[in-house]
Amino acid sequence: MAIDGLFLYNIQEKLNAYTPCKIGKIQNISDEEILIHLYTRNEGNQKLVINVHSNTNRVYIANFIPGIQPEPSNFVMVLRKLCSQAIVESFEQVGYDRILCLHLSCRNEFQDLVKYDLNIELMGKYANMILVKDGVIVDALKRIPVYENAKRFIHPGAKYVAPTQPEKKNPFEIKNIDLDQSLVKQIYGFSPLLSNEFMYRMNNSEKYVDILNEVVNSNTLYIYKKDFHCIELKHLNEQPKTYTIMEGLNHLYEEDEQKKRIKEQYGDIIRTVEKEKLKQTKKLPKLEHALEDGKDYHKYQEYGDLIFAYMYQIQKEKTIVLPSFETNEDITIPIDMRYDLKTNANKYYQKYHKMKRSY
Repeated sequence: MAIDGLFLYNIQEKLNAYTPCKIGKIQNISDEEILIHLYTRNEGNQKLVINVHSNTNRVYIANFIPGIQPEPSNFVMVLRKLCSQAIVESFEQVGYDRILCLHLSCRNEFQDLVKYDLNIELMGKYANMILVKDGVIVDALKRIPVYENAKRFIHPGAKYVAPTQPEKKNPFEIKNIDLDQSLVKQIYGFSPLLSNEFMYRMNNSEKYVDILNEVVNSNTLYIYKKDFHCIELKHLNEQPKTYTIMEGLNHLYEEDEQKKRIKEQYGDIIRTVEKEKLKQTKKLPKLEHALEDGKDYHKYQEYGDLIFAYMYQIQKEKTIVLPSFETNEDITIPIDMRYDLKTNANKYYQKYHKMKRSY
């Protein structure tokens, strides 16, 4: 399940408690996960993690970072160049949607004040991070060409257009609720899961305003087998694990993300090892065959010795038979008719030394 608009509203309120704050280092945790070090006045140094993976997208303050990619992505290099030492003036949710905007101000090389918006879109498979200046896209983590999405062109130099959503009612101003219809269709910020929880509670005599206040003011993340939210999901009738919100968001996809980070960070090593392993596995039968043949390398030395010893007593033929020095048994020696006997003997010596080294 993804974070819905009302949950993001809760997160935005908690992040705004750190503002204004200053951006320090900007690093890649993974290809779709960025770490921004924040220097705050009252809360000390904080680690802001922005994850825009299609299945695990979220924003949170982390206590522990498992690892950093050694090589920054192009988008992180752009952020470092333009936004390092920038001031985060505020975190703003856009229209109770799943978009969180970091309003940044910094000085350029001429010491002029420059304003940027870092838009974090937490929309499942469309999740993205987009840096905007004066309504124009500076760069994006995931660039989307026009042939992929004709309605939203995400590319440096293009005009930034927020994702459109159907007309709904403000969750804090609504007066009349149709209990026969999903709240997803009526009110901004609702997911099907949260809508089901509100319906369940309201049908059990709880008031909409009280449940909404619980969502907005919650400090607890309730994690179930397949779902999570910042309020207890009573309609699921399950026992949840509970964490503080930031701690819970940190633990939410910990195991899956650790596997993904390892695959990304060490993928090149794994591919290199697998390639080498495959090559050596194919080579092994040939080496074993060569090893078996190489056990008789001493005979080639003996061939050379015998040819030199009897060189002037024999005629060159395709095969010659000579008595062994040690056993006096006849030994058949193949002769290459292209060369004289002396060259044949030297070639056997060369073969003896080569096979001896190979063995």
